[in-house]
Amino acid sequence: MELKEIIKGFELFDSGDKVGHIEFSEMGGILKITHTEVREKYSGKGFGRKLVIAAVEHAKKHNFKIRPLCAAAAQILKKEEFAEVLA
Repeated sequence: MELKEIIKGFELFDSGDKVGHIEFSEMGGILKITHTEVREKYSGKGFGRKLVIAAVEHAKKHNFKIRPLCAAAAQILKKEEFAEVLA
């Protein structure tokens, strides 16, 4: 797996094949996750979680709190382990 930082997000690749991406915006100390998408052939294998974790690590590194606006990220981030990073 290769994670590539892009402007306002990350892309995830498997052997050069794009698995999916996550998009976010940053403003006023808040990282808003606006879109998370995993290609159908990779769904159900934890790749969406990997993308959300990348966004969480990015937020922690830059001292941001997270507000998940997309349903996929909100579902993953509702777990207690992420409570400290939520806005």
